[in-house]
Amino acid sequence: MIVKLDHDEIMLIFERAKERHETKNGIVVADWGKHSLQRHYEGCRAEYAVERDLGGVADWSVRPGGDNGEPDIFFPHLDMTGQVKYRGQRGWDFALRTNNILDFRADLGILVWPADGDDVRSTDHQSVDIVGYITQEQFKERAIVKGYGYGDRLVVEANQLQPAEELAPHGLQKA
Repeated sequence: MIVKLDHDEIMLIFERAKERHETKNGIVVADWGKHSLQRHYEGCRAEYAVERDLGGVADWSVRPGGDNGEPDIFFPHLDMTGQVKYRGQRGWDFALRTNNILDFRADLGILVWPADGDDVRSTDHQSVDIVGYITQEQFKERAIVKGYGYGDRLVVEANQLQPAEELAPHGLQKA
């Protein structure tokens, strides 16, 4: 589900990313070859796209210690929370930052990728692809441990996710 953002939205997202970035000075995190501001921008862009196109309400509060895995978004029409995971390259998995199942704290996990290529070589910095979602219960059943060279993580492959469009107000209805 490709989501194209306009110039004003990009500027708003950048300001939100700057606010998050400025509270993190001195916090050491793996950089994966990216500047902290870029990582915050990518995450904010993904959260904004999910909020706008899937009927969610994102939590834009700025927390100096980060969100610690707490839900990023609430879907009022589903009465469910979501954890948005932006992965910097198409084809990558929905992955937690750790191998601890307790770090999946939302009802749903939503995977977002760059709209084309990856964020380093992408020619489209205004669009993202909301790949799909998985429920917490499905994640617990399907997750496997993978090591990417900087610690084990719990992951589910993207092809095991359900279509993102089902989360839109006209789509999935809570059972």
